[in-house]
Amino acid sequence: MALANKSEINNFLSRMREVIGKINGFHFVDREKNLNSLYKHGLKIDIAKSYVETLEVKDYWKGPEPDDKEFNNYEWWFFAREINTAL
Repeated sequence: MALANKSEINNFLSRMREVIGKINGFHFVDREKNLNSLYKHGLKIDIAKSYVETLEVKDYWKGPEPDDKEFNNYEWWFFAREINTAL
């Protein structure tokens, strides 16, 4: 597993924030595992979005990795951070 360097991570986060900032730039995929995770942590989608928007280099875990779906060219970047469920 190759890891991205700090510059690559910053570039990804900048591009991600740019996309999210556009109208309809954030789309929550309502898969069962996503909904269960929100429920488990007592989060609403808008709060989850704010966590995504404020990711930092220090939250980077791994990636990018190719999507496992053969019909698209997406890459997956993985981040992990603590969340405050008291929000």
